[in-house]
Parts: sequence; structure tokens; C-alpha cells
Amino acid sequence: MENWLSNWNQPQLFTLFIMVFLIMIFSIVLYFQIKKTKKDKAPSAIVYLTEQYFGIVETLVDESGAEGKLAKNIKPYIFTLLTFLLFGNLLSLFGLEPIGSTYSITLTLAFVSWLGIYVIGITMQKLKFFKKYMNPLEIISIPAPLISLSFRMFGNIIGGSVMLILFYAGTQYIWSLLPIGNLSVFNIPATLFMAPLVFYVDIFGVVIQAYVFTLLTTTYWVSSSKE
Repeated sequence: MENWLSNWNQPQLFTLFIMVFLIMIFSIVLYFQIKKTKKDKAPSAIVYLTEQYFGIVETLVDESGAEGKLAKNIKPYIFTLLTFLLFGNLLSLFGLEPIGSTYSITLTLAFVSWLGIYVIGITMQKLKFFKKYMNPLEIISIPAPLISLSFRMFGNIIGGSVMLILFYAGTQYIWSLLPIGNLSVFNIPATLFMAPLVFYVDIFGVVIQAYVFTLLTTTYWVSSSKE
């Protein structure tokens, strides 16, 4: 048992545990906040922000062209997917490994999105869905969404981390070459410029990638439902 624990190297799995726990706590707190909210009074900040977040998901699905039963059915999953990606990757700000840094997670999520194309297409169009595959180019492009979705987020998360490491190591090396005595121990250039890079990579980049992944999933599903 001790040998297994010493060889265990799944930081993303630990992030998943923490993420589920935090979402559970947040959901409980939000439930009681919504329950005590009165219609004739302004909602609390947490309730208002949650309403805005729900609004973003609804707008995303509605503007993609989803209508009626399809829009109603996919909104819960789209909400869950966006929340999962945001929470799971933003936890890197607290020293945890982002879930998007392992290809198994991005591939699994991409597979669900890819599989949904055919489930929704067959459900909505029946046999008409296969009509487009009379074109050989359509057959060749079948795995494209799976590859595109899975590698896009994984590549951006890993690429951002590598960029931060290279920047820190590079500035430290250059700084150590300067004739500044004991000050060479402190990486002052990294201290000055690291914050904007971390904001771009760990916050802005994560939000954009989560939104793009969710948007593409919605777009693929809505497109597959139409002729």
C-alpha cells in the first residue's frame, strides 16, 4: 500500500476531488441563498452572479441556433461542461494541477462532445443524417471534431505552463549574468512581469479555452440536428 502511494502521480485526479468538494459546498451555500431571496428585494451578490452565469449559458445555446426540445435538453450538459472546465482549470491559481493538463480528461470530454454529434443527429434527422456521408470528404472528416477539441485545450494549457517556466528560467539566467552581486539571487524581472503572464495564461486563457470548448460542442450538436 505504501509503495503504491509513493508511486502515485495523478495530480489532476486530486484536483478533481477538490473541485467536486468545492462545487458541492458552493451549491449548498447557493441553495440556501436562493431559498431566502425574496422577489421584491434585490438578490445578494452571489445569487446575482449566479443568475448572470446561467444567462451566459442560455445565451450561448440560444445564439448557436438551438431551438425547442434540443435547446432544453442540452442546456444542463453545456452548463455542467463549462463549470467543470472553469473550476477544474482555474484551481491552478491555488497551486493545483489544472485538469486540462492531462490528455485523458480533454480526450474524454471531447469524446462525449463527438459522440453527441451522432446521437443528436440520428435522433433529430433519423436516416437523413447519413445522407451527407455519401460524400467521401465527409467520411474523412469524421474524427476531426474529436481531434480538434481534445488537442486544443490540452495544447493551450500545456503550452501556457511551458511558456511561464521558460520565461522564469530565462530571466533568472540572464539576471544571474549581470554584475549585481547578491541581488542576482532574486529574479526581479520575473517579479515585475510574471503577474501579467500568469493572468493571461491561468485566468484569461483558461476562461477563453473553456468557453471555446463549450461553444464548439454546442455548435457541433446544433449543426448535426439540421439537414
